[in-house]
Amino acid sequence: MNQENAHQSGTPQHLRIVVLDDEDWARDFVKMLIRSLYNGIDVIEFADGDVAWAELSSQTPDLLITDYNHLGMRCEELFPRLAGLKHRCPVILVSGFAEMPVFKEFVATIPELGMNVEVLAEPYKAEQLQAVLANHLGPPTSSLHQHNQAKQ
Repeated sequence: MNQENAHQSGTPQHLRIVVLDDEDWARDFVKMLIRSLYNGIDVIEFADGDVAWAELSSQTPDLLITDYNHLGMRCEELFPRLAGLKHRCPVILVSGFAEMPVFKEFVATIPELGMNVEVLAEPYKAEQLQAVLANHLGPPTSSLHQHNQAKQ
């Protein structure tokens, strides 16, 4: 099932999300949040852009969540490669450098690549990431999330 079908049906089943961040705690937080919100999603994580590219180029995920500043291949090289793939995936670009000129210059080049990229500035709240995930995956499907919503 691809990302578009998952969003339309509201039942993301067997989706693959790649999380690329060199900070263990950041990858763990994103994984924990995704798994608490959605059922049936495989989360594959990488700390290094070169290693992530090997996976991304062989099997396109349904969503890529990447930090701007990580080890190995940087986003400036990774994004044009992603844009060249036959099957593209949407990207959530997370950065603590959102106000830095170098980041703003990079983000300004993304439309030229024709990619679906949403920027999320760090620090962010879980609710902000949840909203961005919902844009790509549809409403949460986890029974844990539904149980917590019913309590409120």
